[in-house]
Amino acid sequence: MGYSQKNYFAVLGLSQGASREEIKRAFKELAFQFHPDRNPHNPHAEERFKETVEAYSYLTGNFEALRAIQHPSPAARTTGEYAQDILKTLFDVDHPGSLRERPPFRCELELSLEEAFAGGSKTLSVEREELCGVCYGSGVEEGAKTFTCTYCFGAGAVGGPGEGGERRECPKCNGRGFLSSRGCVPCRARGYRLRAAKLKVPFPPRANDGFGVTLAGEGHELAPGRRGDVQVVLRLRRHPWFSFDGKDIICETTVEMSLAALGGEVQVPTLGGTTPLRLPPGTQSGQVFRLKGLGLGGDQFVKIKVKIPAVLGERDRLLLHRIQGEDGAERPGIWRKLKKWFW
Repeated sequence: MGYSQKNYFAVLGLSQGASREEIKRAFKELAFQFHPDRNPHNPHAEERFKETVEAYSYLTGNFEALRAIQHPSPAARTTGEYAQDILKTLFDVDHPGSLRERPPFRCELELSLEEAFAGGSKTLSVEREELCGVCYGSGVEEGAKTFTCTYCFGAGAVGGPGEGGERRECPKCNGRGFLSSRGCVPCRARGYRLRAAKLKVPFPPRANDGFGVTLAGEGHELAPGRRGDVQVVLRLRRHPWFSFDGKDIICETTVEMSLAALGGEVQVPTLGGTTPLRLPPGTQSGQVFRLKGLGLGGDQFVKIKVKIPAVLGERDRLLLHRIQGEDGAERPGIWRKLKKWFW
């Protein structure tokens, strides 16, 4: 069947008379879906890819691409190379000094609970991308011909909501959107080299786990004189005395049996030092008290643990015997309370 007898609009899933913009959008979606690099060893996908390219070439009047479909280059030994030949013919453009579009540089900074409570700043050591001093970020030799990446169609990124995943850098062109057969040797055609850097990360008082800090213009070098951002996520280190639950701080403090029974004041550790906590008479082991505003944006909760002496002095034993009763029968009231508090 001749080219003119085929319904190329239907091949692209379009109605007759669709606009050039609709044709281009439909072609990119289908070519991206059936690209041989994405469907290795899949004859059906390969055939659909060829039909899609043929339809787009005809509807846009690119008969050079049609001839390439009829007579593939002898040098194109694999399906992937064949696809690249076709798409290069369709999208062959030069990219002088193209600006690298990169996602923000993400990293984590570990803090102690005391540092997070007080706020301040901390130095973070990272490795970030610096433009290659030879190719200035292009990734190709000087004077080499470049053409649109046949994997991401010049977008520099792949994936997204429509493909069931997060949008990420194109693995074929390293986010540049174009390719070349003559890559830059010093940077291995990446366009950048990794360089160590130290960043000062400020954070507010009472910052909790997962808090994000953005450092504008401190990330990867996108073009000479222009850098992307750094997104720093704060992670709180485990503490020997405190634990945390969201914005709240939790700790445990031990008190003597007499203090719990009679009530009184105890010094409680906090992230900012110590603070007095008044216990009411009859405080029970396991009872929890709240110190308002002493958490990481929330409160501090103090769990009381009553210390039972392992060895009693003679005076203490006599006192407990008197409470219990010389005949061994428990006196109602206080002895029952003591057992409830401490056992």
